[in-house]
Amino acid sequence: MLKVSHIQYKVNDIKKAVKEFEEACFTVMWGRDPKHADNAFVWFEEGPFIEIFEMKKKYSYFAPIMAVMYGKEAKQRWKHWYEVPEGWCDFALEAEDGIQADMGRINEIQAYVNGKGVATSKIINGNRTRPDGEKVRYAYFTSVPTELPFVVSTYQPRQRPETIVHKNGAVRVAELKVTAPEKLTKTIHALAGQDRVLTIGGISEQKRLSVTLEFDRRIKPQGLIGKIFEIKM
Repeated sequence: MLKVSHIQYKVNDIKKAVKEFEEACFTVMWGRDPKHADNAFVWFEEGPFIEIFEMKKKYSYFAPIMAVMYGKEAKQRWKHWYEVPEGWCDFALEAEDGIQADMGRINEIQAYVNGKGVATSKIINGNRTRPDGEKVRYAYFTSVPTELPFVVSTYQPRQRPETIVHKNGAVRVAELKVTAPEKLTKTIHALAGQDRVLTIGGISEQKRLSVTLEFDRRIKPQGLIGKIFEIKM
């Protein structure tokens, strides 16, 4: 059984988006040097984290390359990430046991997902260099159709901070609610239905995500928070 690793929030301008999250008193960590970065992260001390990302126009040309290198499943997901509008657009799963999610075990996780009748891309190995110079490695594979989540390894080395404080009082992701076509909601449930964060919210023609954050009761969330998150106090 798998659990939610992280939730993706697509933006058209990563620098503007990070500024807005910071103005809403989130602690945001850039994926790489901000001059060149196309993603950033909102971490919590437990549970899923949030990836804010931008798909620059040059990335639209990568889809055919992804198909050749990793299969049509990778191409479809790449196109999905590029074409979807701003907002919550996707989420990733990882093994319940973090050790099993290490890069060396990603083949076993893929076999488990394939055993549920899900077609997947080849395993994609990636890396990035953080602003502090640390090299981060990871692996993932995509699935079809794109209403299904993709699956990731843990980052190597581990990236979750031991302590993280958001001045707005955000504590954790309390719920990720997913609606999708009925057949696919059953598959999502089969893959990760025991994760307490994940709720299969009903049936819809297209995948829809909503994210609820838990906040410290002493702090009143304002601004951006109420626009893109549901709130649990």
